[in-house]
Amino acid sequence: MRVWDALRGYRPWRRHGRARIRSERDKARAEGLIRDLFRRLEERGGDVDRWETEHTLSALGRYMASEYGKAAEHINLAGIPAARRSAKAVSKLERAYGDRFQPDLRTLEAIFADLVKRQGDHPN
Repeated sequence: MRVWDALRGYRPWRRHGRARIRSERDKARAEGLIRDLFRRLEERGGDVDRWETEHTLSALGRYMASEYGKAAEHINLAGIPAARRSAKAVSKLERAYGDRFQPDLRTLEAIFADLVKRQGDHPN
């Protein structure tokens, strides 16, 4: 068997193309989830608690690193209603990050808008 016969079906550019399409789809999904979370927080009055802030900031960091699946996971965590959150997890988060500056909803939205703009300027 010759080497080129073994590689006949190998087309790395096709796999890369599929990965890029999947990545763009994941990016769009993450952006939609983030915007939806901001909309729900706005409807609720715009007050953001520590849980939502920390998970949203984690999601924005993952989004910036092009880890769109992880960003979606953190946004889903941020969207958990207060009544359904684990008391142990909430107290652990408060102990760890309670003394940090907590940005308001407008600041989080501005950070996200800037990230989207920057990713548009410098595609990965």
